[in-house]
Amino acid sequence: MKASYKEFDAIVGLQVVHLMPGQFIFGRRIAAKEMGLTERQIRTILDLLRKAGNLTIKTTSKRPHTRIKELKNKNPEAISNEISLLKNKYNQKLIDSVFHAIALTRKTGKVANSILLAQLKSWERYSIEQVESAIRAYLDKDYAGQGKDEKYLMGIIRNQKPATNPGTTGDPRLKLFTPENEHELYEN
Repeated sequence: MKASYKEFDAIVGLQVVHLMPGQFIFGRRIAAKEMGLTERQIRTILDLLRKAGNLTIKTTSKRPHTRIKELKNKNPEAISNEISLLKNKYNQKLIDSVFHAIALTRKTGKVANSILLAQLKSWERYSIEQVESAIRAYLDKDYAGQGKDEKYLMGIIRNQKPATNPGTTGDPRLKLFTPENEHELYEN
């Protein structure tokens, strides 16, 4: 990353942009070429970093196309610790396998920890069973081998049907027998 470590003025085109420590000027097109990714993938990564709270984006008033990105003060150790805490909710072998598979969708074969953290945070909205079931489907069908990355996995998770309660069926007309609903079952 090319973030500044001290305050300085950068020249962008014919404009001077004042940068504070941790800020950098960023262009998707150049970043895509440097990282071997598409501009869309770069945009998605930036969005995930923003949603995870690891990045803020400021547009300068002098030049509408200049965007200043600022990394939040999360050191790599803090990100790793947070990843470890969130990973503990799931089957470790399964999570390690899916993270490895996601890495294979990159030309570099690597995924930044901030991206992994954003993924784990986005999974928190869903049940553990739903996430693990979706991961198994993603791995079983080798979607990573087809170049389908974490965004595709997230779509599977969103569309995965939540597990039904034990003892019930998917049919809402069929009810589990309990003493409380005994009269309902026999009256219908």
